[in-house]
Amino acid sequence: MKRFFPSEFGIESGRVKVLPIFQFVMDNKVEIRKAVEEAGIPHTFIAGNFFAEYFIDVLMRPNENEDTVTVYGTGETKGAFLEMSIKIGLLQSHF
Repeated sequence: MKRFFPSEFGIESGRVKVLPIFQFVMDNKVEIRKAVEEAGIPHTFIAGNFFAEYFIDVLMRPNENEDTVTVYGTGETKGAFLEMSIKIGLLQSHF
């Protein structure tokens, strides 16, 4: 291996505070980063500065009451969530 580029979108794990429900994700990132550095593996960590933070609030809604759901429109429109996951997968494969 000549150089290691971790495959992730993210933030500078050593310089940010995250919502408690996402702390386990940050802990894993810090652990992997330390292991790479301690092993002396040539690496480049790229932080996209969490460009997708909008989606955490809009899609995951970490601060809302889990007992309620907001339905926009009549609630009869069917969704195609597979299409979104394919687009996200394609986006990730290009980085």
